[in-house]
Amino acid sequence: MTQGSIILKLLVVVFGLVLWQVISIPGKLWKEEASMEETSRRNLNTLYEAQNYHYSKNKSYIPSDSLENLLNFVRTDSSLQEKQKIGELTHILVGNIDQILNVPVISAISPLSKSIAEISEDLDFNARYFVNFDNLVQQREALKAGVNKFNGTIEFPNFCEARTYVDSLNYLKESISDHTLQNATLMAQRYIDSLKVYIPQVEVSTVEKYWGEQVAAMNTFIRDIRRTNITSITSVDDRIETFAKVADEGMKALTEVDLSKSNSNLDNQKAALDKVHNSFITDNFLLTQRRGILQLSEADSVLVKFDESYFECPDRFDGDQRYLVLYEEGKPSVTIESPNLLDQFNSELLEATGPISDISIYPYVDQVRASLDSTAKLMDEVKTRHRLSRYSTELLLNLKEVTAEMQDLSNVRFFRYVSSVKDFVDTVKTEKAFSRLKPMIENVSNQFDTLATRVETGNIRDLEERLNYFGTKIQNLDSLIANNSRIPARSRNQIQPFYDTYQSVFGVVQEMKGAFNSSDGDKFRQAREMIDEKTAVMLNGYEEPVYGVFYKKHKNHGFVQNGMKSWEQ
Repeated sequence: MTQGSIILKLLVVVFGLVLWQVISIPGKLWKEEASMEETSRRNLNTLYEAQNYHYSKNKSYIPSDSLENLLNFVRTDSSLQEKQKIGELTHILVGNIDQILNVPVISAISPLSKSIAEISEDLDFNARYFVNFDNLVQQREALKAGVNKFNGTIEFPNFCEARTYVDSLNYLKESISDHTLQNATLMAQRYIDSLKVYIPQVEVSTVEKYWGEQVAAMNTFIRDIRRTNITSITSVDDRIETFAKVADEGMKALTEVDLSKSNSNLDNQKAALDKVHNSFITDNFLLTQRRGILQLSEADSVLVKFDESYFECPDRFDGDQRYLVLYEEGKPSVTIESPNLLDQFNSELLEATGPISDISIYPYVDQVRASLDSTAKLMDEVKTRHRLSRYSTELLLNLKEVTAEMQDLSNVRFFRYVSSVKDFVDTVKTEKAFSRLKPMIENVSNQFDTLATRVETGNIRDLEERLNYFGTKIQNLDSLIANNSRIPARSRNQIQPFYDTYQSVFGVVQEMKGAFNSSDGDKFRQAREMIDEKTAVMLNGYEEPVYGVFYKKHKNHGFVQNGMKSWEQ
């Protein structure tokens, strides 16, 4: 073997390994990402249910650093333990009923009986489609009478009785939550006793022959239906055919069962059921007087699995971090949030908002708000001190109207945008929860460009117009007071014009105009671009290099807020 051929073979092996890595590694990474996301969202939902359950009992939530207390509460909650125990006992009883239903003769009668009931129901429900076809009406009536015989007839009475008790067992299993566990056990015992009487005497050959006649009639009925346009509006033909086939299988199984052994099988099941009943009476008497619980509610089923593994995010990209629990004391509202990437996102937001954190116009917006509040407070004090409501309804209404309007500047875009951006910048300094920052980002993102243009052009016309509007209304109020002879002269002389206090706001506006810096416009635009960019990464995930050429995505897995899951919205 030449040296060249050895090198060639080695290259083939190396390329094969590389190809295998290229194919397998991405799939492995995607699987890990999907698993982390699924686990994290399950944890978020479980923590939310646990917190909500705690609040329903104690009117309080448990903070992130004390989740051990929440776990202890869930584990020791008597009502939850009781539900879980009743669920376990219910499944024990249902398991025994399943064993009875699996006795060969019963498992043969069961599908036969259910299919007969379905066929009878279809014949009733679809009768309206046959009224224009006399032959189908007659066949439908004959078939209906034929299948009804399985409910009771002198031709095979033992089969009819056995069928009744088999149906009762099936219904008991389905409706177990409607009965106390003790009563359900007694009912199952009675059904077994009755089945032991009738099953050994079932008229198998007679039933088989009669069923064959009904199947022949059904086949003719199905064929005649398919010759009409009825099949375009209903699938009754296919349904009857399907149920008939299932019933055929049951009938075939019934003919192969050794009925002489049925009572022996039922005796064994009765003994097992007696054992369950005795344990209900001796070991769980109080619990089994409660109705069965076949399936815990979604919240309860989540809570019974709650343990320490639900405390922390499975993605360790930022290290071990517990989920955030956000709430306000005394309010029935809680948010459970993924901690992943929040520290990084918060540092990026701080970097983005740093250049706009001390914009010169911010203090003046606060001063405008303070000036309006001061005037409104003065008007309210004067109204109360001098009992102005006694002298003029018009004056009182105007006072209320102008003070209410001064509280709301949401229609003044400049004021609203500056206030929103400032509030966002301040919030970023103390808040890292994405559930709280995301709506703020969505609100201010479109405001940055408009605000930038306003700052560059010094355009605060809408604010000035609104302040002038308030000034006119306040001067009217002053005039109403000064000219109202019903107000005692002493009071009128003591009331200084509200406008004297209010007009200081115009000085604030003039100072604000002088503080405008056109370069701040670029700061707002750059902040918006960076915030949008970092928010997109937060939403889509951060890619970590793996093995040099591959990337593993780390995501914030969202939050559950008052029952709403962010990833479903």
